[in-house]
Amino acid sequence: MWQGEPVYEIGWSVLAAYQGKGIATNATATAIANINSEKKHSFIHAFPKITNPASYVICRKLGFSLIGECDFEYPIGSFIRCNDWVLAVGEK
Repeated sequence: MWQGEPVYEIGWSVLAAYQGKGIATNATATAIANINSEKKHSFIHAFPKITNPASYVICRKLGFSLIGECDFEYPIGSFIRCNDWVLAVGEK
């Protein structure tokens, strides 16, 4: 649930030695394709930290739109400042 609405949440983490090789982009694109075939919820959200511009590149490449900054609980009990990116299911 995000702001009272059931949504998909997606994220990625790649070891430093493998970053910049398209692994996160390709894996996320595959996950989006699976979500688009399921169509259980209307939106996919990604919440990269505001200090992670590499993740913004992935979001833009995959068609996400930036909503704005938010406080996101991760892990449970800890809040981090993130950007909320959204993609409507079926758009990409």
